[in-house]
Amino acid sequence: MPQITSTDPLATPPVPPVAHFLSQDFITIFGSEFHGMVLLFRTLNATHNALFQKMRDIQAQQDRHFIILDQHTAILSQIQQHLGLAPPQTNIPRPSEPRALAEETIPTEETITADVPPQATHETAP
Repeated sequence: MPQITSTDPLATPPVPPVAHFLSQDFITIFGSEFHGMVLLFRTLNATHNALFQKMRDIQAQQDRHFIILDQHTAILSQIQQHLGLAPPQTNIPRPSEPRALAEETIPTEETITADVPPQATHETAP
């Protein structure tokens, strides 16, 4: 594996070699090229860290959404049980799955009608 030698003084301390190379091939590059590669590596490292932090944030947000979904499903189940309806479906359709029409999911003989009194609206004075 070729070794890299800089012709300009380094702004950062040199890194000691980890392993001895079997080949004695050397490559010489300008200090500006070496400095550019160091900056590029630092940029790539910072970008990598930022992306992984964003992935952790998205995972945490997704976990919170699943908790809320579970809570809403439990509440819906309680409401449906109270109204005497069938329990909610356990597999929630994803966008890739076709959704059934409302007429297909609730047969007409099981349709429940109820009189719901109108709720008062809260209007604010200008």
